[in-house]
Amino acid sequence: MSATLQQRVTGILTTPRSEWPTIAAEPETLSGLYVRYVMPLAAIGPIVTLLRGAAMVAVLQFAAQLIWLFISAKILEILAPKFTSTGDTTQAAKLVAYASTPGWLAGIALLVPWVGSLVVFAATVYNIYLFYLGLTPVMRTPSDQIIPFMVVAAIVMIVVSVALAFVTGPLFIGGMLLGMA
Repeated sequence: MSATLQQRVTGILTTPRSEWPTIAAEPETLSGLYVRYVMPLAAIGPIVTLLRGAAMVAVLQFAAQLIWLFISAKILEILAPKFTSTGDTTQAAKLVAYASTPGWLAGIALLVPWVGSLVVFAATVYNIYLFYLGLTPVMRTPSDQIIPFMVVAAIVMIVVSVALAFVTGPLFIGGMLLGMA
């Protein structure tokens, strides 16, 4: 049986070395991962954005995060054999999703702009550490391939983020202009 959302968040944040093997071994579907874990956590930042009165931005932000995770996972699945790693889309999505936990939770800190930026930065550093710890148990990455795989994965995830920003940016600006008319 899978852990509850609270148990998994607590586990990945406080005892990631023991949590990753459990995550890796759990049977999971992509849709189950999205419904039980990704969507609730990925909604935190957009809810803060919504509270600030930017409904369209919140919707685009939420959708972009869901799409980003799927595309990143798909590409990591394709790249895995090049780094002597294995795993399907779901395993790659588990790696990206659970490693993203601190960043998603840090979205709440954005309610306090100055402090929020520092919290998000610290969370991003922890995201990277969690990704590092998760590569071997989840994708079966050998220790000598972890850093190269991480570098390529980071580039992939940044490129996917930038591409999504190019797609959602014009939609956001267009919606603002329509709202002003």
